[in-house]
Amino acid sequence: MPKLSGIENLREIRKIDGEVPIIIITGYGTQKDKKGALHYGVTDFISNPFNTSKIISVIICDQWNTWGANLVKRAGFKRETREMAKSAHDSIR
Repeated sequence: MPKLSGIENLREIRKIDGEVPIIIITGYGTQKDKKGALHYGVTDFISNPFNTSKIISVIICDQWNTWGANLVKRAGFKRETREMAKSAHDSIR
């Protein structure tokens, strides 16, 4: 999709799979770009300069979030409990 912007690509990906984790890495992203990307549910928006440990920590946190959410669903906890667990995890990101 060479003629689409990053946000347009993101919209197309979300049409296909609304759940897939997406990390945007950009050399010159603006706050407006970041806000638009977060609106479409990206896992994270990383601008230069960045380091490998930042990317790894984003991936690990996302996988932990996914694993934790699946565990909570299987255990049959109430929605409020899942939201509290997610909120607690997000606060340490």
